[in-house]
Amino acid sequence: MHKIYDSISLNSTYLKEEKLQIWKNLKSNDLRSLGKVLSLIALISLFWANTSTAEEGLLFQFHGKKYYKDDLSLAAKQRLTDTKFVAFERFHEIYGRDILERYLEREMARTKKSRQELEDAWFEVELTDEEKKQSRINQWAIYVKKRKEKELALIEKLQKEGNYQANLKRPNSIKVDISHQGYPTIGGNKPKVEFVMFVGFQTCPNCRNILDTMDLLNLNYPKDIKITYMIFDPYPNPRSYTAMKAALCSHSQNKLFDFLEITTLNKMTPRKLKRFKKEESIDGDQFSDCMDSDETKNALEHSFAEAKRLGIYSSPVVYMNNVKIQSVKYFDLERKIGKLIRGS
Repeated sequence: MHKIYDSISLNSTYLKEEKLQIWKNLKSNDLRSLGKVLSLIALISLFWANTSTAEEGLLFQFHGKKYYKDDLSLAAKQRLTDTKFVAFERFHEIYGRDILERYLEREMARTKKSRQELEDAWFEVELTDEEKKQSRINQWAIYVKKRKEKELALIEKLQKEGNYQANLKRPNSIKVDISHQGYPTIGGNKPKVEFVMFVGFQTCPNCRNILDTMDLLNLNYPKDIKITYMIFDPYPNPRSYTAMKAALCSHSQNKLFDFLEITTLNKMTPRKLKRFKKEESIDGDQFSDCMDSDETKNALEHSFAEAKRLGIYSSPVVYMNNVKIQSVKYFDLERKIGKLIRGS
């Protein structure tokens, strides 16, 4: 164990202190498994990879040439940034779990209750009558989600009470230019906050949620925000490709959002498309011509090319004022919008 641990080079003073603390924690049995320690070490090495090289800022050498961050493509830079954000959040998660573990052990000693008794009391979950009508698999997923939310709430409470401060530096985001002219847009004419979102069809289970979030933001901030929809599916198939073209052609008749309301993004079928055209009085000839046009094909190709250039390999992905957003939860977005609108 000593050899494995000491073989990892940790150059900064902070990392040396972190290494010593982890080893002390391991000896005192606060971190209960070697897997947790190795996971944390790997994240430390990843998070500060640039500081552990022999030359400051050097990323790698290839065919005798040295490569630095500015030599990377925009896609590579964004993916590196995404990885750092994942590591940043993972650090906080590990620290939070350790805080909870310490509190649990103190409460076990104080109350003489078992771990299971305390956890059941703290994180007890009740399903609603509507949730109980779901399948067993869905019920279990809902139960796990609710229990996890209670655990996180307790961790946040403990961190607040203990004046938690992590010795971590938040990664810097990358500001990019996005070519999105001509794509579906809603919102104010002079917005203070502009969103560009890459959303797909058929293979994007989370796109419905982010569309609902954006609809709610647009409802609450109709003049202050503007939202542009880039149609993009990272794993296109014939049905999803048809759905993407239908979305653009619906937009050409100002019916995109009616299309999104009537069709469920993950289950768009020819029958639903036919029903949509009938119920919304779509010009059938114009719609068919649009579906077969080079303009629609080129628009989708451009969207895919932009996604590739920006390093987007999944959906949904949201940019706010040309910076990729790591959290697309409504309240996180609303808080950021509020700050930008107030200018603070």
